[in-house]
Amino acid sequence: MAGIGFRLQRILASNSYGSLAAAYGYSAIIASGPWMLSMLSLMGIGAFMAADPGAQGEAANPVDIFGTVTTYVYAGSILLGGTIHQGVSRYISDRLYASEMEGILPAFLSSASMVLVLGLVCAGPWFAFSGLPAAEAFAAFLMFQSLSLTWLAMVFLSAAKGYGQIVGGFCGANAVGVILAVLGYRYFALTGVLAGYGLGQFLLAIWLSWRIFCEFPSYSPCERTLIAFLWKKRRLAALGFVFNLGIWIDKFLVWHSPLGREVIGWFRCAETYDTCLFFAYLTTIPAMAVFLLRVETSFYRNYSVYFNAVTCGGDIAAIEYGKQKIGDSLKLSAERLLASQGIITLVLIVLAPWFAGFLGLSSADVPTLRWGLLAAFLQALLLFLLIFFLYFDWQVRALLLSTLFCCCNAAFTWLSILQGDEYLGLGYLFALLLSLAAGVIMFERALDRLEFETFAKQQMGV
Repeated sequence: MAGIGFRLQRILASNSYGSLAAAYGYSAIIASGPWMLSMLSLMGIGAFMAADPGAQGEAANPVDIFGTVTTYVYAGSILLGGTIHQGVSRYISDRLYASEMEGILPAFLSSASMVLVLGLVCAGPWFAFSGLPAAEAFAAFLMFQSLSLTWLAMVFLSAAKGYGQIVGGFCGANAVGVILAVLGYRYFALTGVLAGYGLGQFLLAIWLSWRIFCEFPSYSPCERTLIAFLWKKRRLAALGFVFNLGIWIDKFLVWHSPLGREVIGWFRCAETYDTCLFFAYLTTIPAMAVFLLRVETSFYRNYSVYFNAVTCGGDIAAIEYGKQKIGDSLKLSAERLLASQGIITLVLIVLAPWFAGFLGLSSADVPTLRWGLLAAFLQALLLFLLIFFLYFDWQVRALLLSTLFCCCNAAFTWLSILQGDEYLGLGYLFALLLSLAAGVIMFERALDRLEFETFAKQQMGV
């Protein structure tokens, strides 16, 4: 992603306000656009369904069912994909570094087969026995498989160059999905809306896969070394799963607690908590844009200075200078994030009572909204910190930090549930506060020992 940031920084060369706005706009779209488009599409479909309740069908509350089922689908596809995304991303990076472009497409075909088989084995039985009618369960499963393939394709397309076509594909496929969902709901009720939106996501997955074929042509049908590589990097698989589980585990606990309610079969929701966190996550888009355009690019430059000194035979002064530059860039990055996203979050916390009314929440829900806003900001910081851990290949530390976050989120959320709905969201916030503090301490100590980490822990031939 740093490479994307460097290309976007060329837009800033003219030093005009227009170029500044364009650079940050592109950065926001690339960093959060796919997720933002998907959420806006779901909101539009939900609004239409709420305004047109007279469609045919027997579902008691199709709006709730559609929203809850798609939330489970998104959560499940992210958790499943997280088990291989980190390893596949590392594999692609190694291939690109070695200029072995012919291995990218076979790796996609192999990893796509793995994801679809995992989805069939894990998600297929779950949807089959979830309590949904057969047609709706099949539509939800189609959506699940399509999204799983989409998340995987985005890992590969981060190395592509046709970003305009990729964004256009997202816009077009989501527009088609919304239209099909609206038409499907009008004529086939809940089954139609699930099938229509799922078909739109299927078209998106096909489009992104085709873009990979165009960007990385190859004559080899599969990549035999990928599975061995993923097994060798199984810590990355554990890291991806545990971190994503940490993000979702508080939602699962709240949904399946007395504070949640049953929607249909195994599907449950908690409207207040879901609405607060959904809005809170939307507010972190500026942080994602700043990180992509400014933070990661600045860090990568200084990271390269250090490792160029190491690999090119620099003396101790050059190595220490590179290390100092890394520390300076991280301090500057923290200041940039606090000055941008920190101020935005603070303003939103102050204006939370107004936003609660806009979102249809009561005054009693304002504390949950405020805690959610702060927690979303801290979660973005924790994600950025984990990215820096992986730059140095500190996989064990990143896995320990993710495990701490997941366990703390589960424990603290359960304690907050026991205290009642007035404490809803505090567990998530405290888990992030503790995890971020522990992560900063771990990172600072490891950075102080960077020369030792670089030289003394390398495997040496005898």
